[in-house]
Amino acid sequence: MPDLSVEAIGQLSPGELVTLVEQLDPADPALDDVDIDAIARMIDPAKLQGDEFVRLIAGMQRLSGAAVDVTRMGPQTFARLIAGASRDQLEQVLTPGSG
Repeated sequence: MPDLSVEAIGQLSPGELVTLVEQLDPADPALDDVDIDAIARMIDPAKLQGDEFVRLIAGMQRLSGAAVDVTRMGPQTFARLIAGASRDQLEQVLTPGSG
């Protein structure tokens, strides 16, 4: 299990963070202690390249059925993520079959 502390996450590039989220095993009980709100506050959608925003949202959705409770992300954090995303990024997330 990788180090999922806020400090370790803060050292990752945006692309590395997306890859990490994709690789996490939703069944891993170590995810119980992940502070999803703190991690999400560190994400700047403007720094995500290509389909990374779509992959990040998909990874978070996949983990939401697991120990990582995406509902623990504060509404202000979620709103900042959405507000910081480009129109193209949002369209990719909201268009079925894209990404």
